Amino acid sequence: MDFKNRKNEGPAVTYTLVPKVLPGKEDGQRLYYAQSRARGELGLEEMAERISRNCTLTRSDIIGVLAALEDEVCQGLCNGEIVRLGGIGSLQAGICSEGVERPGDFTAGRIRRLRVLFRPAGLLKKSLAHTRFERVAVNGKEEL
Repeated sequence: MDFKNRKNEGPAVTYTLVPKVLPGKEDGQRLYYAQSRARGELGLEEMAERISRNCTLTRSDIIGVLAALEDEVCQGLCNGEIVRLGGIGSLQAGICSEGVERPGDFTAGRIRRLRVLFRPAGLLKKSLAHTRFERVAVNGKEEL
């Protein structure tokens, strides 16, 4: 399938409805919001198999490339680099820390956690613009 030019074909992103109580409402009024539901997982093995059907490389070659990509993405993020993945997007390490009143009071010990920031690029954004949605039941039961 030509990912760049796909239209509303094949499976859709599935979702369920979840009730959420409105903040500040004493009567417990709820509104229902869509929440995505994973349809499954796509791992390196399956990805390599799918890619091999669209090119001349073998599944083994592709697994080697994907494993190397995995290593390089991790190393790049640990080195403080922005990792650009073409039309998919970019990854960058982000920091969450405690605040201080004066710069001299800050130490690396105030950094609480490191996270990965993902910024989608044009190809992925275009692709998502054509996504279909399908409501599914939760545990075999349809919501009210």
